[in-house]
Amino acid sequence: ESYLVNVYNDEKTPLFVNKAAEQADLVIVSIAWDGGQGALPNDRQRQVAEALAGAGASIIIGYAENAVQPACWIDDTLVFYSLGNLYSEAEAVTDRIGALGAVTVTETIYGDRHRVELTNPKMDLVVSVPEEDTHAKVQFLSRVRQNLETGSELYTGYTETLQRMDDSIRIGGLR
Repeated sequence: ESYLVNVYNDEKTPLFVNKAAEQADLVIVSIAWDGGQGALPNDRQRQVAEALAGAGASIIIGYAENAVQPACWIDDTLVFYSLGNLYSEAEAVTDRIGALGAVTVTETIYGDRHRVELTNPKMDLVVSVPEEDTHAKVQFLSRVRQNLETGSELYTGYTETLQRMDDSIRIGGLR
């Protein structure tokens, strides 16, 4: 599709984002990070996120397999570095944890001018819980942490990870 960019390019992708920002009130960029498997974004992830924010991205939603990483603001751009796995049938519970992100988008119109504001960013942790029929069911980690071995420790650790770069990002409340 003409509005999709399938491969990130240091020169071209920010130009595409800038063009989209000139035509839209809100630009959401979804990106799969290559090599971003740690608990914190690596230097390359930060560099790309800064370039996309500078080009006019409003929200950046990142993904790195098996990696739940923090969210933060880069100027007026909300960056969810990595939401991890939404659904997984992996054996290890840490490979079945992901995050959901949300933000309130408010558009204010002043005559012929528009202003879009992002407020109240929040995240919540989810986990794929195996069911008897071998499929998994995605549930909020806060609800099932008592039923999982080391669930409470995982919840605390991942919550700290999510807020490591910006503690103004609220955890919980997505139900």
